[in-house]
Amino acid sequence: MCEMFMKPDTPDSVLHSVAPSGFTAIHSPRGDGRKGGGLAFVHRNILHATPLHVGTIPTCFELLAIRLDLKSHSVTLVNIYRPPQSQRDVFYARVV
Repeated sequence: MCEMFMKPDTPDSVLHSVAPSGFTAIHSPRGDGRKGGGLAFVHRNILHATPLHVGTIPTCFELLAIRLDLKSHSVTLVNIYRPPQSQRDVFYARVV
């Protein structure tokens, strides 16, 4: 999900209200203080999902990486949102 409009101090109860019964949400708020933005990953409660630190700070997009563990396999999912006002010819992140 993109454009969550939730701030870093949004209570967990509000975050969980975006997920239907039997599901959980992992949220990554927009970090630059601007209105809107933020990403979320909604998954079934029976799946084990872990947010991943990717070692970069996106400068022209938002990013939420998740590791999803499924029995003996692991899958990495990445949600990238590029706001409309971002430069179209630039797509990079700063390594931290």
